[in-house]
Amino acid sequence: MKKINFLIIAMLLMTYGAEAQISFGLKAGVNFSSLKGNGYTDPDQKPFIGLAIGGLANYTITEKLSIQPELIFSQEGTQWKATDEEQKNRLNYLNVPILVQYRTPSGFFVHTGPQIGLLLSAKMTYKDHGAGGMVGEGDWDKEEHRGGQPPTLDIKRFYAGSPISWGLGAGFIHQSGFGIIARYNIGLTNALKKASDGTIYSRIFNIGIIYMPGSLKK
Repeated sequence: MKKINFLIIAMLLMTYGAEAQISFGLKAGVNFSSLKGNGYTDPDQKPFIGLAIGGLANYTITEKLSIQPELIFSQEGTQWKATDEEQKNRLNYLNVPILVQYRTPSGFFVHTGPQIGLLLSAKMTYKDHGAGGMVGEGDWDKEEHRGGQPPTLDIKRFYAGSPISWGLGAGFIHQSGFGIIARYNIGLTNALKKASDGTIYSRIFNIGIIYMPGSLKK
């Protein structure tokens, strides 16, 4: 029910604005993500690097305060790299953050707020250098072995369909409409579907650029 209410609020914010000053924009950046929790504390774990791209709408409340809902396609996950093997968990989400933003007249801003994600796909790839990249277990998609490629396994069934997180960010936007942004998202709910499989939380650092034409016009 809480997730349904969150989506309803997001839709209302995206459609509201007949009397408000609204600025629309685009953003693109890079995610450095990981999963932390039971079974994910291996020293060989490395950040997963993925793309984040989407759009936003900034609703001005006062000269310095605004509400900013976004719709973002986000590549997240984690990976392990050891001497003789590699594994990557690739998770694709459609994320809806709703942020409260404070911006100074000079263009610097900070913002924070909740985010709900919709899991689109989840794949795991594994390569054993000593075995030539072959893993002979029935769950692996054998088609992915051809051409020397590492095998791929669909792991979507193991992950929660709509995880919730909280974002903290800051940035700067120029009068031209171009700007830079950095944000850190902390998972609030278990990224796994079943608690019996463990408890893990996402940790994502994102850095990118934004374009909001006319956003600083008075």
